[in-house]
Amino acid sequence: SGTVVVAAAQDADVPIATFNRPPSDMSKGIIVVADNEAVAKAAVNAMVEVAKAKMAKTGHKLKPLILMGDLADPNAVKRRAGFMDSIDANPDLFEKPVEVATKWNSQVALSGLEAAMTADPEIDFIFTSSDFLFPTIKSVLDPLGKWKKSTEEGHVILGGLDGDDGACKLIQEGYVDSTGVQDVYLEAQLALTGILDAIKAGDTHPNSVKLDPGFALSQANFAEMGPKTWGCQVLAG
Repeated sequence: SGTVVVAAAQDADVPIATFNRPPSDMSKGIIVVADNEAVAKAAVNAMVEVAKAKMAKTGHKLKPLILMGDLADPNAVKRRAGFMDSIDANPDLFEKPVEVATKWNSQVALSGLEAAMTADPEIDFIFTSSDFLFPTIKSVLDPLGKWKKSTEEGHVILGGLDGDDGACKLIQEGYVDSTGVQDVYLEAQLALTGILDAIKAGDTHPNSVKLDPGFALSQANFAEMGPKTWGCQVLAG
């Protein structure tokens, strides 16, 4: 696995560059990683704009829910923090959020979301810590008559994180409002620039951590940011 390869290189004192998922030892190599908290916050902030418009019509606070990843994973912890940052910044807009553990497992997510929607069918704002759970969300909302486009009455505001092709398609279709995008093109550029700078400087043991701030892809900015989203490029073939 990638984890084993990176650890072996670090143990052998071989210079290495990684991007997207950081190694456990951050003291060796060129490490490029997404700022998961910032990316999540950007995605949820885009959802908040939709929520404000909904509250202006209904006069009622929204009921948010987060599908959390495995909290033993630093990425999941940061994504939850970004969600909470945005929710906490809008106390007049939201009720207390519901937190559903998924352990990055679709079956765990399915049972947790079903239980949450049964306990409170009025939940109308759902953020998933990874786009791969959108099919799971659909499987829960659809039988309840809640899988609706943003232009339809009863639409549940939806957002996620990764920027994959599934999320891109669902945003195009109007079902998902936003996703936080890991800018893999920038990450590759940062990694290569770090390597070239180390070579130029004659640094045989480079160590730097470079953050990808990412960005939000939403229905509102799709024309501008869709072409910059890796998942949309995959979708386009």
